[in-house]
Amino acid sequence: MTNDTRMKTVESRLDDLSGPVWKPILKQYHVRTTLSSWQEARTYCQSIGGDLVTSGMRDPETRKYELEIYLKLKESSFLHHCNLGKIWIGLSDVEREGTWKWIDGVASNNQNTDFAQHEPNNLGAGNVDCGHIGHHYNYQMDDHACSRPQRAICERVAP
Repeated sequence: MTNDTRMKTVESRLDDLSGPVWKPILKQYHVRTTLSSWQEARTYCQSIGGDLVTSGMRDPETRKYELEIYLKLKESSFLHHCNLGKIWIGLSDVEREGTWKWIDGVASNNQNTDFAQHEPNNLGAGNVDCGHIGHHYNYQMDDHACSRPQRAICERVAP
């Protein structure tokens, strides 16, 4: 059985499951459309066997794939009128102000973190320690108040 055949088999099995649908590559992704804080989104992702997206945001090709899924979801008739503009990712400076780190332990740097121009800027109300992507910055990364309700992308290792 080829890798392509295995992936198609896994994808068809996942499509038959009730609950979150994961799209398989080396990692699998799920867009959570329910609004929640960064921590609530992270807890949700962990409850379904993943975590907030990390490696998929660091790799430009995978990030493009994830955003294509997201944009297709946004354009679907069911969600057409929902504001899906801002999405939590697994990036924060919660542990140490100004030191951005991916939740899988990888330090943020210019090669793996695509912050929008003049970001992160720590502007806004509350603790502006959590990373998100949004349409207002062409889906580049930004810092935001962790308590602000947003959607999220979950990521897990493919079984």
